[in-house]
Amino acid sequence: MPPQRGTATAAGGARRHPFVSRTGRGPARSSLSLHLASQPIGSMPRHSRHRQGSRRIHCRQPELSCACQIKEDLVGSVRDEVLSFSAQHGLMMRMRPDADPTGVGMVHVPVSLLPAFPIPSRQFSAARDLAKPFNRLVERIASDPAYLERVLGAAADRDDFTRKLLEIHRKVEGMHMPSIARRNLAIHRSDYMLDEATQAILQVELNTISSSFGAHSTLVARLHRHILSKFDLGPGEDQVPYHDTTGAIVDAFASAVEAYPSTSSGQAGELVVLMVVQEGERNILDQQIPEHALWHRHGIRTVRKTLTEIAQCCQLTSDGRLLILDPTVGNGEVAVTYLRAGYGPGDYPSKVQWQARSMLEQSKAFKCPSIAYQLVGCKKVQQNLAEPGVLERFT
Repeated sequence: MPPQRGTATAAGGARRHPFVSRTGRGPARSSLSLHLASQPIGSMPRHSRHRQGSRRIHCRQPELSCACQIKEDLVGSVRDEVLSFSAQHGLMMRMRPDADPTGVGMVHVPVSLLPAFPIPSRQFSAARDLAKPFNRLVERIASDPAYLERVLGAAADRDDFTRKLLEIHRKVEGMHMPSIARRNLAIHRSDYMLDEATQAILQVELNTISSSFGAHSTLVARLHRHILSKFDLGPGEDQVPYHDTTGAIVDAFASAVEAYPSTSSGQAGELVVLMVVQEGERNILDQQIPEHALWHRHGIRTVRKTLTEIAQCCQLTSDGRLLILDPTVGNGEVAVTYLRAGYGPGDYPSKVQWQARSMLEQSKAFKCPSIAYQLVGCKKVQQNLAEPGVLERFT
C-alpha cells in the first residue's frame, strides 16, 4: 500500500546524502542512470563536462563492471548477437518519419556491445541507496507550496510555461479536497557521473516526470549479461547488476490502483492507467513493455492518449472521478495518470492541452507525477537546493 499522505513509490535503499551540487568544467566523467534504485544504463556514453562539488573518496575498490575488450575476429559475431537480442526482446524504437513514412518501421536503440565503463561497486551501491531518501525529499518539497512559489516566482514572471504550471498548482492546492493534490505516484530517475580523478559519484539531475528507459535499462542489463556469458568475456555476467525495473514500475502502478478509492459504477467501467503520450512518439516500446507487463502481471489495462485526445474523450465528474468515454478503447475510470508527455512547452500548443492537464490534476487519480512533483524537478529548484542551508530545512 502507498505510504503516508497518499503517496505511492517504487524504490529501494535508505541513506541520507547531499542532493545536488554546483556545476562547472572538469575532466572526463563516466555516466550512469539509476531508475528506481535499479541498475545503470550500460550504453550511456562518457561526458566531458559537469564537475560538481562532492565528498571526495580516495580508495581502491573492486569494479562493478569492467570495460571488456573483444578480439577483432569476434566483433562481427558479438554485433550480430546484440542486434538479434535487441530485435527479439524489444530493445527497439520507431524509425524517423523521413526514413519510414509508414510509421511501423523499427530500429534498435543506440547501445554498446559491452558495458561501456567500470564503476566502483561502493559508488554504485551508494547511488542506489539514495533512491528512498530522494523520494522522501521530493515529497517534502512538494508538500511546501510556499517554497515552490518563492523559488519559481521569478522564472514564472518571464516564462509562460512555468507560469501556467504554477497556476494549475495553485488551483489544485486550493481545492475543497486538498488530499487530491497530494495523491502522488513517484517514478524517478536520478542521473550521475563518476569523477574519474576522484572516483566520486556526482549527481547531474533528478527526473520527476516522464522518467524514461525503465524498460530499456532492464533489457540492456540482460543483454550485456548474455553477451559476457555466451562469449566468455571479462569477469562474467555477475559483474553487471540486474534489477527488474519494469516489474518494479508495474507493481507500483498495481499498488496505486489497489489503493484508489473507487466508487465506480457500471457506466464508468473498469479501473485503468491513463498513459499520457506525445504525438509521433518514437520511444514507444519503452512505454509499451511496462504497459503489457501490467496487463499480464496484474490484469490492469493501460489506455494511451495525447493531451489533445484527453480533452476530447475524458470527463471529470463532480466528485473528482476521471472517466474515459471512448468506444474505440472502452470506457474506464482512471486510477493512475502516467505522464510520458507534458514536460515541455511543445506539449501545450494551445489552451486545449492546458485544460486537459488541469483536468488530470483535479481528479482523484494517483498522478505520476503530480504538478507539484513536476515543479520539484525544475532545474531552478534543484539549483536552489544546492545553496547553503536550503537542503537542511527538508531533512
